Amino acid sequence: MASLASIRKRIRSTKSTQQITKAMKMVSAAKLRGAEERLMKARPYAKMLDTVIADLARRTDLEGYDLVQGREEVKKSNTSSSRRTAACAARSTRRSSATCNGSLPR
Repeated sequence: MASLASIRKRIRSTKSTQQITKAMKMVSAAKLRGAEERLMKARPYAKMLDTVIADLARRTDLEGYDLVQGREEVKKSNTSSSRRTAACAARSTRRSSATCNGSLPR
């Protein structure tokens, strides 16, 4: 059976952990609230920007601009096979990162 002192110590540590958790929740809620307020304040500007861009697109001949031209879709694979042995871990890591870049090491 645990001694009275160890039980009290556990109760204190649990209460301390609960206080820390509560404080962290309050901080994250305040950050979320601030982000939501900034988002709401930015909405009118985003709507106005959309209308300005749409108006410019209507008035401008967009045929000669590269940014608005369609382009062919390039398919890339993000998967690669890897071995389970530890000796091949470095090579597998290099291969995985290179696959994301589009080139495989030799």
